Amino acid sequence: MSISRIRQSLSVSLLLAAFAFSIPACGDDSKKGDEKNGEEMVQCKDGSTSKAGQGACSHHGGVQNATAKCKDGSYSYAKDHAGACASHGGVDEWLDSK
Repeated sequence: MSISRIRQSLSVSLLLAAFAFSIPACGDDSKKGDEKNGEEMVQCKDGSTSKAGQGACSHHGGVQNATAKCKDGSYSYAKDHAGACASHGGVDEWLDSK
């Protein structure tokens, strides 16, 4: 095999590898906090989804598994109270029994 043929094969391999790593992986749309059309979505207690923010899931039993409602209307899923809603103006209302 000639040197030019090896260089050509190596160049093609590198281009294919670069292309493969530039394609984003597909995700599961059923997880909480997913985005739909660029908007963050949350899972409601009745199984439906709603746009995250103030009033999310208000007619669907509230937000499933949220531990706190933040002052900016978003929801926190923090496992502990410490740090919940830290970047969202603080906690407006605790939704868990801790």
